[in-house]
Amino acid sequence: MPKRVWKIEGYDGSTEVFAYELPGNMSVKKITVILRRLYCQHLNSREIVEASLRPKRKDQNTLLTCHVSPNQRSVMIGESPSYAARLVPAA
Repeated sequence: MPKRVWKIEGYDGSTEVFAYELPGNMSVKKITVILRRLYCQHLNSREIVEASLRPKRKDQNTLLTCHVSPNQRSVMIGESPSYAARLVPAA
């Protein structure tokens, strides 16, 4: 089986502002935590707190919701800016 890596890219509009590779054996859960932490730098304190509340609260928001592909080979957060992680073959 070929070696894989998680390729993380951050975009502001169509401009790439961040790129990093992590070992492919990292779990989707851990990659999700990393993407959320990266995205938090674009939020204010109130947005972070409200995104951390349980669903169904009237003041809860979904700014830190990550979208995981059905095959669990890609994870995304945000619109602009946004971050995405893809599981790809190592170069």
